[in-house]
Amino acid sequence: MYDSVLYGYGTTIATFRRLSSEAELSERQLKFLFFESFFDKFIHSDDHKKVYKDFLKCFNLTWEVEKNLTAVKKALSERSEEILSYGFERWVSKHLFDKENKVNPNEQFFIYMLYNYWAHILEREIFSKRNVKPVIEDIACNIRDNITNTQNIFTTNFDTFFDDILKPDHLHGSFSIPLTKEKQIRLFHYNNGENFEYGYLFGTNGIEKLTRLDRIRRWEQDSYQLRFLYDGNVDLSHLLIFGMSFGKAEFMSEEFLNEYPEHEQTYVPRCVDGHILLKLNQKMKDNKLQKITASFYTDDDLEHLEYMFSLAGLESISEFKHSDDIKLL
Repeated sequence: MYDSVLYGYGTTIATFRRLSSEAELSERQLKFLFFESFFDKFIHSDDHKKVYKDFLKCFNLTWEVEKNLTAVKKALSERSEEILSYGFERWVSKHLFDKENKVNPNEQFFIYMLYNYWAHILEREIFSKRNVKPVIEDIACNIRDNITNTQNIFTTNFDTFFDDILKPDHLHGSFSIPLTKEKQIRLFHYNNGENFEYGYLFGTNGIEKLTRLDRIRRWEQDSYQLRFLYDGNVDLSHLLIFGMSFGKAEFMSEEFLNEYPEHEQTYVPRCVDGHILLKLNQKMKDNKLQKITASFYTDDDLEHLEYMFSLAGLESISEFKHSDDIKLL
């Protein structure tokens, strides 16, 4: 048993693997299930294909905006292999200071739209089906039954298919479902309307995410629940971290660190979720966190987790277990 849990995208992947083997999904449904395969097919699809027309229809766009998005789609299709190799956050991070290949705002906006559209499709085509619900409920109930304090269930995921049972705090926001207009993915505008924040959070590193979340918490909204990050009274005690990789931020490359070794210890900007490591360190110092059990999938995952947790000063309270040994899903 654990006193609290923080689960990430690895939980989603494991859930979808169970769905693919237990829920009797059709071949068409399986094409939508995993974002990576969905993205690859979508980004290379003909602009007149039904799925692309449905995507545009969901956002109720003007013809001019549709035309611009189609151009962005073509540009992203030429970089799709790299996007899939790194994942969206690390891909943007890789080109953060690369003037020639820096990801522009239109490309980021398209990815945000596409990711939320994928969730919309899953809800419509898969999660609404009768044979899927028992698998989702079984997994959610097992997670809940392994936590002593069900008020302390947190996730960095944007998906909401566990929400009815787990009622988690979404640290990085959540998808807007069903989609009917483009404005749904915009949370609020700031800087006199010149900039806006999204209803869910992609970020290149822990510093960026911490900065944006600090701005978000000052607005009235219901997409993000941020007690984990900002409420000093939240007592995590024994925390289970499941399905989180704490991947490296690519903008700070090995070549850069070799040239400027003084930056090696700066774990917050070096990790896409460095802000969470920072908050865990603070919880430990405040005696609100006594132990961490973190899952891993491969030996490389384990090596990276041990390294990042060591940089964050968490090694003395941390243990690492293979995800199969935790038996959460």
